[in-house]
Amino acid sequence: MKWAYLIVILIVGGGVYYWLSMREAPTGTTSATAEAFVKAALANDAQKVRALCVAEGASSAEDVAAKIRASGAIAANFSFQAMKADPPRRGLTALFSGRVLSLEMVQEGTTWKIIQATVAD
Repeated sequence: MKWAYLIVILIVGGGVYYWLSMREAPTGTTSATAEAFVKAALANDAQKVRALCVAEGASSAEDVAAKIRASGAIAANFSFQAMKADPPRRGLTALFSGRVLSLEMVQEGTTWKIIQATVAD
């Protein structure tokens, strides 16, 4: 009987810990932000591109969005991979049309915002 109590306590304690830790987790992810950026760039939605960036990163993101649009890329062709970035930043890279897209992001509240976007040939 003693084991049954221990198992119930561990399950309930694990559930409470999971609920408390997930409650404070960010709702957005870096990959979701990157995918939204690519879709907005391909749709020529400058307002959405600026909304996904911090104020300092908006100009570089708009330049990159124009390059993505001009390349004729398709949103399904982007596959993001993590890149090295100094904390608290996180970075993602993707290869499209022979170019490398790099996005550096930082967490603002519960969402990730783009700090810098670059495209290398």
